[in-house]
Amino acid sequence: MILTKEQDSKFNISITIDRLINSGKLNEAVFLVPTNRKARHLKKELISSAPGRSTGKINIETLSTLAAGILSKTYNYKILSDAAASVFIKQAVNCVKLRYFRVYNGDIPYGTLDRIKNVISEYKRHGILPENLRETAGELDTKERQKALDIADIYEEYKKKCYAAKAFEIGDVYYELLNLDDNNFEKNFREYLPEAQFVFGDEFIDFTYPEIKILSRISNIKNVRLYINFDYNKDNKFLFGHLDEHYSHFEREGFVKIYDTSSFPESGYKLKLKENLFNFTPNKIKTSKTKTEGNISILKCDDRETEAETISRVIKRLIKEKNADPHRICVVFNNIQNYSVTVRDVFRKNGLPINLTDRFTLANNNAVNGIINFLEIIESDFFYQNILRALSNSLLNTSGISAANLSKAAVELKIIAGKTNWVSALEQAAEAEKFSLYGDDNGVSFTQAKKDFENLIDFLKPFESLNREYSIGEFDDCLKKFIYKSGLPFKILSDGTDRNIREENIRAFEKFIETLDEIFFLLSEEYGKDRKFKLNFFIEQLRTIAQWTRFNTKEKSGYGITITTPDEIRGLKFDYLFIGGLCEGDLPTRYNPEIFFSGKFKKGARIHQLEERYLFYKTLCAWEKQLYLSYPLSDNGRELIKSTFLSEFESLFEIEEADIRNLDEFIYSEEEWLINYGQDKKCDYNFSRTDTEKIAKALKIEEARRQNPDNFEYGGYIDAETMDKYRDLHDENVFSVSQLETYARCPFKYFIERILKVEPESQPTEDVESIELGNLLHYILFKFYLHVKKDNIDIATDREAAENLLFSVAEEAIDSGIFRSPLSFFEKEIILGINNDRKQSILNKFLEQEIVYAREGFRPEYFEVSFGRKKLTDVDEELSAVEAVEITPNLKLKGKIDRIDLHENSFDIIDYKTGIAKPSGSDLQKGLSLQLPLYAHIASQLLKNYTGKDFTPHELYIYTLKYNSNSFGKNSLTKSRDKTTIDDKIKNAIEKAEEFADGIIKGRFHISAHDNRETIACRFCSLSNVCRVKNN
Repeated sequence: MILTKEQDSKFNISITIDRLINSGKLNEAVFLVPTNRKARHLKKELISSAPGRSTGKINIETLSTLAAGILSKTYNYKILSDAAASVFIKQAVNCVKLRYFRVYNGDIPYGTLDRIKNVISEYKRHGILPENLRETAGELDTKERQKALDIADIYEEYKKKCYAAKAFEIGDVYYELLNLDDNNFEKNFREYLPEAQFVFGDEFIDFTYPEIKILSRISNIKNVRLYINFDYNKDNKFLFGHLDEHYSHFEREGFVKIYDTSSFPESGYKLKLKENLFNFTPNKIKTSKTKTEGNISILKCDDRETEAETISRVIKRLIKEKNADPHRICVVFNNIQNYSVTVRDVFRKNGLPINLTDRFTLANNNAVNGIINFLEIIESDFFYQNILRALSNSLLNTSGISAANLSKAAVELKIIAGKTNWVSALEQAAEAEKFSLYGDDNGVSFTQAKKDFENLIDFLKPFESLNREYSIGEFDDCLKKFIYKSGLPFKILSDGTDRNIREENIRAFEKFIETLDEIFFLLSEEYGKDRKFKLNFFIEQLRTIAQWTRFNTKEKSGYGITITTPDEIRGLKFDYLFIGGLCEGDLPTRYNPEIFFSGKFKKGARIHQLEERYLFYKTLCAWEKQLYLSYPLSDNGRELIKSTFLSEFESLFEIEEADIRNLDEFIYSEEEWLINYGQDKKCDYNFSRTDTEKIAKALKIEEARRQNPDNFEYGGYIDAETMDKYRDLHDENVFSVSQLETYARCPFKYFIERILKVEPESQPTEDVESIELGNLLHYILFKFYLHVKKDNIDIATDREAAENLLFSVAEEAIDSGIFRSPLSFFEKEIILGINNDRKQSILNKFLEQEIVYAREGFRPEYFEVSFGRKKLTDVDEELSAVEAVEITPNLKLKGKIDRIDLHENSFDIIDYKTGIAKPSGSDLQKGLSLQLPLYAHIASQLLKNYTGKDFTPHELYIYTLKYNSNSFGKNSLTKSRDKTTIDDKIKNAIEKAEEFADGIIKGRFHISAHDNRETIACRFCSLSNVCRVKNN
């Protein structure tokens, strides 16, 4: 039906529009449409229909743009953006004495503020004022009344700020427009649309009361004839019931219904929907199902990803077999956020061009985050994670700053944050590096890291300090200079990655600058141009802009398959329409009332359900050749329920479920072709970009790897020529025991860590790590026994002297700061004594154990015995050797023995541990634990070289220094169930060590071959992401 105040009983809109087009008077018509998308499509249609495809001015408006245009002839204002609104709503909240919202203590979360703003915007759009909320608040219970009054106060303060800045929301525009008297209203209309004689409105699904009043006043203007196409059937309350009030409003304004003869009678399909869809009227005569002649199909899919894949395959078949034009195909999902990522990936994979309507927030955009992240470095006082996050952004030109170098320096020097900490630590480390006081195997140059940090500081200028204050104009100028200096605009334009990502970044950057200018203008209007603020104030504004500003990539006219929501295709027609996600929760969505609407202003469940039904009905009318209805059976393992809307539609029409099995007869993408080719399936077609010879070779390699991995380069074996390039990594066949044990557990891990030098990313910490605590205890015990030996102290008989010495050495070591991490209170306590009680300490437990051991005859004699290492500080000066110890003609070892105890011609090997478990007999047998047996063999050589006497190993001990351990003290490795002797263990260790060294030298780096490799090698491996173990 048509609603109008004209006296016609019927009217033909199409003939009238054709007459205006053919007579060249299209400028006399104003077309009111519900969406910008409809406006773009209608403009193209009108131009195509014009003689010579040329026409004069075309007036196409939404209700919002029409109202704004009319008001602009009286008021000098601008439309408020979402980001600017968010700034004002936060300020408004801070100006109001809250009741209900006081629980947030002045820090209301972003999400809650967003909902409050949306509620107030809706109140405005519907013409509901703060005083209306206060009038009805008395009818509510205490909590609801407090909430309503808070919203009313925030609304009032928010509106004041909007008006002070001359920035209106559309509800403000409606309010001011309706406050104009009739003469000024008509005057403004005529100034905005001087030639308008007809106003045609179409495909609106609802109207607010102010919108109806505005349409009514337009229809009262002399020589303007207004016609609204109103899709409504009062006899089907279960589909159109929510429009009853709108229809009554129109009637009260003097509108009457007439018939549009251009669309009368309606098609049988639409008429059946209009009269029978959801019509549950009692005693209504049930109609028989209508045949659809195969024009409507249902696609039942396993899950959402399969649904997207199925739709894309059907579309590809339509394009190939029916020559369907992609831009005449549309796919809609009511909850598009459940599908947008999947659809984008699937359609691109299958080579389908798309126009995906998906709103993005600036907070999720890489370009915008890059700007904010660098400012957050200063805000956080150079917190290392913020530095690394900012430097990881490839859109900003930071070529003079190495993120990897700064990361390694932070780990090595334990720098968490603090600009002064960074500067002083790097300066000291760089200076020490000149004298080789740091090891050369930590993979970091502190001198270069110092330069990197200096470059970072220079990059961040002029934002030198968090305490510096800026006027709004000064900050704006500094920020834009920084953006220019970063090269971000140039990088975005020249980015050679995905074209869609480049377009998204360009659009986001444009929106960011545009919103930035708006926010800073409004802030200048409110605070004045000269008022100054600290940097964190401006950073908070940038976060607000990013959080609240949304943008769309521009729709490509006449390009690709439209993927959007049902609401966005109002008034449009497509040849082929797919309505996806027809499951409960998606369409219809569940009723979740907005808790911030109060009393009678809340939308009830009935209205929500009617609006959803009506949207479904309108979508069902948007196709011409073929309709596909699809739904998933599950989502991430959770069973989904078929939409009741689809079931209701099925009750009216005979619909076939499409047989999607035949879709597998074809190949739809290069990826799919590669899968088929890899599975040795026949594929006649070859993608031009595909190197089949390379693929065939890869398949043969994979097959060979499975069948015979030995001595195979793709099975982890490197040829001798290649290994020669890495000869310096094991010069003269010198290895450490830890290297051999790593190889024993997993040769591939050895290759990654020791040959390729790949390191998992580490995090700096201010805490003392277990290895550092172990080093500290090693140092204390080393210094203690040096004094004991030098001063000839008998700890068994002179306990007090030994105790005082031990604790004195410990206190001196802790206070000296020779370790990079300051000890925590707990760590000091367990070393020196809990609650200052020495008896409750690691050192006391150690001393008590040592007194017992001293009575057994063996005396500690040599400590920190180094061999094969160049640096001989803090090592035993008598037994240590610079040269590596030869184990076999093909194997030399380097390392350090913690302690050797002597008794006559026998010795014990002691290895201090703060947390590691005692190795099992199986570990020793397999060579997973080589240290103590090999150290026993080495100690024999060193003792003979130094004393000229033969010494035999007596025991191998793991000395546990873990405070709460029941096994604190010596734990023998020889007293095991396997009954092997120490000599057997040494012999086995030598054989295994030689085997592992030979494997390294010959380039055998296969993945771990142990039967229980998950436990031995894989469970806590930090290299799992680069390992192919799961494929084997």
